Amino acid sequence: KGVIKSDDVDELEGLEISVNDNGINRRVIIDQGVEFSVSIPIDRPVELQFEAKDHFPVVKTLRLSRRARVDNVTIPIVRMKANAVVNLDVQFFGGRSIITPSYMGSLGTLASVMSKSTDICLELAGHINQPGDIVDDRMHRSYGLSIARAIVIYDYLTESGIDKDRLLARGHSNSQMKYPNATSEEQASANRRVEARVISCDSTRIIPNDFFKDMGQFRPIE
Repeated sequence: KGVIKSDDVDELEGLEISVNDNGINRRVIIDQGVEFSVSIPIDRPVELQFEAKDHFPVVKTLRLSRRARVDNVTIPIVRMKANAVVNLDVQFFGGRSIITPSYMGSLGTLASVMSKSTDICLELAGHINQPGDIVDDRMHRSYGLSIARAIVIYDYLTESGIDKDRLLARGHSNSQMKYPNATSEEQASANRRVEARVISCDSTRIIPNDFFKDMGQFRPIE
């Protein structure tokens, strides 16, 4: 049990929790307040997805031991206000724009939040893991990979019913790595990411998506 705390407001609308336990999903709707209580099994990981209107979804994986204490926990959640940025809870295979399967569910939660928050528009910024010199040539394959990753998220959201005029896909190559000299797979995975930033809907309507001529090379071979 615990409380969901916004960084900007005291009350939350449309608060829901999705519990994913071994592929079985159930949803808990919080009608009033920000306090929650959910039952989860012992000794196996369970994914909890928290969503609220006008806020970025939050995904937490918990595993309770038999000795676990039932303490209150605080789940911080970020409001979708101008220029707010979050790292989307997805991971990509190296050198590909393919999302690892265990992370697909969090995109469904983002689509759900976007469908409720109809005045929110997002820039989807793709990034890669490539230590060394910054690649700023937009014709380079590395730059194309960052664009392809942003486009994958863009395509998922539009296919889920989100208006394309509310989204902008951009690539940033390796210019904004979280770990410029990654020394572990965990750090490398953190560099392979897509971030979402709240921007003006005038921008998403007017500015075209970034484009790379051969984005198919980053997808599975059929």
